[in-house]
Amino acid sequence: MNFSVPLILFAALSLSPSIVSAQSAAELLEAARAQSKEIEELKGVMDGPDRNLRLAAFDAMVAGDNSLYRDIAVEAGLASSDSLLRARALNHAIGSANSLVVTLSVDTSASKTIQELTTNYLAEKRQLLTLTLSDKSPSASGVTGSLSNDYKSGGDGSFEIQGLQLIFKGGYNYITGELTLKDDAVLTGPVSTSEGHRFIGTARLR
Repeated sequence: MNFSVPLILFAALSLSPSIVSAQSAAELLEAARAQSKEIEELKGVMDGPDRNLRLAAFDAMVAGDNSLYRDIAVEAGLASSDSLLRARALNHAIGSANSLVVTLSVDTSASKTIQELTTNYLAEKRQLLTLTLSDKSPSASGVTGSLSNDYKSGGDGSFEIQGLQLIFKGGYNYITGELTLKDDAVLTGPVSTSEGHRFIGTARLR
């Protein structure tokens, strides 16, 4: 993945302790180059052939205090071809998010009657579904937690990460969804309601 020089320079200026104490333009640039080199090395590890090293680097980067390194790790993990690394990145992205906005569209694999019902709902009601994520905790498969949403202003729901999937349900199962991580840090998959609507939901993580 490519990270621009301005981003690296900004990160170095704002995050590197050596820059905080720098007294001259030369020292600023030297510290910026040092952090740029660190970032390139970390990117190389994240893209490298050693899976164990990739996973260890990811865990170290997200556990540290440097928010830039956390962002780089998650962004690289979400885009990785390594399914285990992608799952860890998804777990961290959802675990650190307070909410997720899902764009709804008609599930064209549904029957014509269901498609008409769903189309009418989208035209009359909403095309966006906001999931509020709270009370998060780790589990064997990934982070789990409580969920509320703005479909009928419903609470008492739950969500969990299972591998590359975010699975959620509202109270009394009046709305449920299974969103799978795809390319470009996008979650997509079926969302349905107890009233018979069938959507395809899409949410961007970055």
